[in-house]
Amino acid sequence: MNNNDRRSIEGSHDEDGGAGNENQNGDFINANLLDKKQLEGLKSSVDWEVESQRYIIFDQFFRLIGDWKGPLSDLRNIFQLEEIERLLIDSIARWGTSEGENQAIRFIRFLVETGYKDKPKVDKDGKLMLHRRTALLCAYSKGIYPFGRELFKIYDRFDVNYIDEKSSYTHFHVACQWGCMDVVEKFLELGRVDPNLLVTTTGSSPLHVTLESDHVDPKIVEILLRHGANPNVANRAGLTPVHFVSKRPNNHGTNAHLLEMFCELANEKYKPVQINVASEAGLTPLDYAVARQCKSLTKSLLRFGADPNFTTVKGLTTLHKICSYDNLNVKLVKMLFKYKPVKVDAQDDQGYTPMHYAVNRCHQSVVELLLRNGSDPNSPNLEGSTPLHVICDNRSDDAEFLEAFLKICKDTHQKLRIEARDKKGRTPLKLAVGNILPNTVDVLLNQGAGLSSFVFPTVKQFDEINDYRKHVWCSKLLVASGLLMIVERLEKRGYELVQSDALTIMEFFTKYDLRESSDVEEPWYDEESFEIEAKKIMVKPSLSLYDLTRLRPEKAAKMLTYRHYLKLTCTKISKLSKEFRRNCAEHLCEKLARPFFRRWTLYPFWEQIVLYRLPLLCCDMMIDNLKNKDLFNICLAATKQ
Repeated sequence: MNNNDRRSIEGSHDEDGGAGNENQNGDFINANLLDKKQLEGLKSSVDWEVESQRYIIFDQFFRLIGDWKGPLSDLRNIFQLEEIERLLIDSIARWGTSEGENQAIRFIRFLVETGYKDKPKVDKDGKLMLHRRTALLCAYSKGIYPFGRELFKIYDRFDVNYIDEKSSYTHFHVACQWGCMDVVEKFLELGRVDPNLLVTTTGSSPLHVTLESDHVDPKIVEILLRHGANPNVANRAGLTPVHFVSKRPNNHGTNAHLLEMFCELANEKYKPVQINVASEAGLTPLDYAVARQCKSLTKSLLRFGADPNFTTVKGLTTLHKICSYDNLNVKLVKMLFKYKPVKVDAQDDQGYTPMHYAVNRCHQSVVELLLRNGSDPNSPNLEGSTPLHVICDNRSDDAEFLEAFLKICKDTHQKLRIEARDKKGRTPLKLAVGNILPNTVDVLLNQGAGLSSFVFPTVKQFDEINDYRKHVWCSKLLVASGLLMIVERLEKRGYELVQSDALTIMEFFTKYDLRESSDVEEPWYDEESFEIEAKKIMVKPSLSLYDLTRLRPEKAAKMLTYRHYLKLTCTKISKLSKEFRRNCAEHLCEKLARPFFRRWTLYPFWEQIVLYRLPLLCCDMMIDNLKNKDLFNICLAATKQ
């Protein structure tokens, strides 16, 4: 805007002699003198093709109309329709800030009060040009509700259904989603819109957009159905209107009422509603209702024919899916059993039953419900894994859950095959050892898991443990103490550990860095700050963490069990400063494993390395101050010889 243009807007007097007032920005704001000449001067002051200049005219225009008190001007006598539309769209584009929203609202109201109406364009053949991104469609894309509804007072031609070429939404779709009952009714009464008109980008129908709205109006659902809307049409994601009802957040029975109204009306007016339809994601309306723990909606779906045994292409039933959820209300599962017989041992395409999913999530109450309704705890999947295999292949060492599972099997008189082998020949016990679950191993041994045919896992089998364990400092001590605790339990039960087993354990410790790093400066535990922190952490009443770092491994082994080290994992060592946590964990791994490494290195060293030429006591003294990594290398060399 040049200075002459600005003076034509901001002059201190108009030609009619009206006195003008300037605000602190120098803007002429005497609203009573807003006349055609001023508006024409404003219009000609900017380049309409430049967005920044349009914002200038909008700001000036807003100041002129902000306090308008006189008769309203007919803007169409001054601005072209395209120019008004552009200002309207620009005002909506500024939505998002308090000032921008306030200006947009006041500008839209000003247009409505002037009686401004949109005028559709026609092409050279006289046909209406419907493909146009109107201000109303822009407001919809910005999520401007409920004030955006005011725009239907400007776009009030209900024989004209504008289409946004970008989103393919129409004014009719927006009216449905915004809950504008009167607008929807007028569109349908004129008969110019199809009640099944799809949004081409998503495949959503007017029923879809109505039911997915946060402010759904049941009356709009009703009028759409009465005008022939298809209640079973699916969008591109395979979701039907019933899916949209079931996907809505739980709101104390409102969704159930909406579903009942929808189904009853559709069954009466159109054709029966298809309840058992899976989306592209393989989920039925019943799946959504149960996942959202909507009790009343679940009940209504079952009453209208939802089948919990309906299977997807992957063989999944509703029971499979809900047993895989982290949070689950067992009352909803009970409801499935109440309405019709449920196939508790249905297998998906991988052979998993609902029981497999339930034990994987440790859903104790659901497991009990399944077992009491006849589920087979020994049912294998395609890999030969039973639910017990799944429990022992879990990363959670939940002995309480396993004990509860075993007790429920006993109470329901179902004999559990504790020695069952999967397709790889692994028993539940071998999986528990391979996943380093000491508490689970204890329970299995107490329940009679045999050791006569047990074979200690190889390094390759141990490698199946999640890689994160070798990177997280707290897991290192957890794994080290857990593995040696398992070895101790097995030996107490009569398992004879051999040199190859010991070498496997040593190799595992080395591979997963369960030892003290050689590149760390030794005096880290001599620092005063570590001493202050470590003395506050008690390993047992008479021994602090600081004292433990000072003990020789042999003496520490006499004072502490592996379980003491296990309890030192995340909860206690995490109290240390970050600079000490990792070093401390690795130091303790080295310390607790030293007696084991020395035990299995001494005789191979004596027999294969020094060839009995030195007394055994001398050999013991020679390896006394070596690191675990050195002991492993000696043991490995002796084994190769």
